[in-house]
Amino acid sequence: MTMSTVFTILAVIVGFGLSMAAMSLLAVSLFPHWMDRASGRLSTMPRRTFLTGLVIGGVFLAVSVGTLRGGGPWGLVGGVLAALTAGFALFGSSAVARSIGVGLPSPADESRPWRRIVRGWIVLALACLFPVLGWFVILPAALLMGFGAAWLALFRRPVSESDDLGPSSDAFAAKIRLGQANSMREPASGPIVADGRRLNGDSTAEPSGAKELA
Repeated sequence: MTMSTVFTILAVIVGFGLSMAAMSLLAVSLFPHWMDRASGRLSTMPRRTFLTGLVIGGVFLAVSVGTLRGGGPWGLVGGVLAALTAGFALFGSSAVARSIGVGLPSPADESRPWRRIVRGWIVLALACLFPVLGWFVILPAALLMGFGAAWLALFRRPVSESDDLGPSSDAFAAKIRLGQANSMREPASGPIVADGRRLNGDSTAEPSGAKELA
């Protein structure tokens, strides 16, 4: 193996990882609510997400490969279907990368939430380079879970607002921070009594006419 071959392989690997991260950032920037729902599906129902990607994604892949072999107009349909399936899986895999990035928190995530996606894709891309396990287990599982999460988020609308916020979504994190900020706030004064005055600490309210008699 020559040095040119080594550099070619490294360039392909780096380009593949950068393109995957770019696709995830593109999905989050263009479809933020869809990606938030996908993150919620992945966090709350990981097994169903994987099975959905395995079944439905497998059907789409089998149909696209079968039509590609037919050639002619059917080959064009198969190519478009294969591209849509791959794009759907890559868009959905941004939820996987975000979940990994949330598990590796950084103070910079507060002002730059996209950094957790990049960080997650770096970890995921490096894990996919591991021989055998990364090639045949981690990468297919990430793509299948991404496809399943995107599919469920597209066709399964949330029942309530809380169902739309997965633990790995930016909106969920903002809601948690808001709740923590509200819990730290204490009332500046005591309750209002009948005559309009407040009770502070352990003090008690005087009758409205006591001050006048004094």
